[in-house]
Amino acid sequence: MGLTRSILLACLLLINTITVLSQETSSVAEAIEAVRQSGDTTLILFEMNLDTVPDELLNLSQLEVLELSGNNLSDLPADFANLSNLRELSLADNAFTRFPDVLLAMPSLERLTLADNQLITLPDDLSDLINLHTINLRNNPLETLPLGLTTLPTIRDLNLTNTGLQDLPAEIAQMSSLQSFLLDNNALVTIPAEIANMADLRELSLSGNQLQDIPPEIAQLSNLRFITLAGNPLERVPDDVNIFSVQSVQAYAQSPRGLLLEALSLWGIIVVGGVCLLLVLLRWLLTQDVS
Repeated sequence: MGLTRSILLACLLLINTITVLSQETSSVAEAIEAVRQSGDTTLILFEMNLDTVPDELLNLSQLEVLELSGNNLSDLPADFANLSNLRELSLADNAFTRFPDVLLAMPSLERLTLADNQLITLPDDLSDLINLHTINLRNNPLETLPLGLTTLPTIRDLNLTNTGLQDLPAEIAQMSSLQSFLLDNNALVTIPAEIANMADLRELSLSGNQLQDIPPEIAQLSNLRFITLAGNPLERVPDDVNIFSVQSVQAYAQSPRGLLLEALSLWGIIVVGGVCLLLVLLRWLLTQDVS
């Protein structure tokens, strides 16, 4: 995800005129003023030691992308809702212990990053965020999946990596539009059968949990293309799960079937490499004969 984020930011640099702050080259106030005068729609205030959101920023109603990661923010002011055109907001690596309520009044949000904070839960109802399709909550001590997430009407990408989850509620069935579900490095022991209701799911990442088996209902996910289950004490794989229907599988390394597949794959690489080396050697010998 970090690589994806870097690529997206690089693209924004090429497409838009972006004001990028650094502590050495510009102050927060100067950068905000530059955006105000130019009408830029993207502003990055990364690692600027901000404890509060500057009042001047709240008047930049044209902003569509705002990066506030790596600061010391613990809340957002009510006037933050003035940023009515904001589509992408990153509040990663700050000091939030609760979900900023003002965000519920910002239906234009499409992407929200709250990774690396201290969130314990989320509001019970997030349905007003009608355009929010991507939310990253990685590295927060949630421990249980906030049911508010199941009320997001257009959620497609959900990252709950390393959030202390011990189980998943049956209500995950309500997230039928979900396409990417990242649950790595938690303490999950089972996956509920209701996962079969996630008909659009394409990527399911469950590495580093405590799963001993895979529910047979996963076989019903006809759109699933990527599944990761490495680092789990897997004991069995359902017979009706066709692992060859997915493009990338890191799920079976600890099962006998997986060991066989891995061995065959490694043997294939060795054979192909040997053939290539032999062809190179023959070509060299022919060259020597001609000379």
